[in-house]
Amino acid sequence: LRGETNEQRIDYLESFGWSIVEEPLESTEVIIPSEFDETYENYNMLQKTQGFDLSKYKGKKVMRYTYSVENYPSDSAENICATLLVSNKKIIGGDISSTSLGGFMHNLLKPATTLPENDSKQTVGPTADEILASILESSSGK
Repeated sequence: LRGETNEQRIDYLESFGWSIVEEPLESTEVIIPSEFDETYENYNMLQKTQGFDLSKYKGKKVMRYTYSVENYPSDSAENICATLLVSNKKIIGGDISSTSLGGFMHNLLKPATTLPENDSKQTVGPTADEILASILESSSGK
């Protein structure tokens, strides 16, 4: 997954259906911890749900790009960010999060949304709560 240019990163996020403000809110170098604490283990489990594994990058410097999301499917859609981690010009991880008080974080998949042309409560894909519950279940060894 190429993540060398801003355009490649935007295209990747848009492939999940996100509408992104093209100018990143932040571009910064971060170091993946060489030892994962419980929080980072949980974050890496979230990454594994989308085919990434940050354990390969322990102790390495990577770039973190944070973008503002404009089309989060929720009434409380303020302060929603998409974050991508890039190493050697490749996307190695990412998440969608809310920076609001009591915020959330989930993988890059869009939460379930009601289909506009259908009045029934059909949904598409797992909800963010279902994804988080699955991550928490896995981490507690159940």
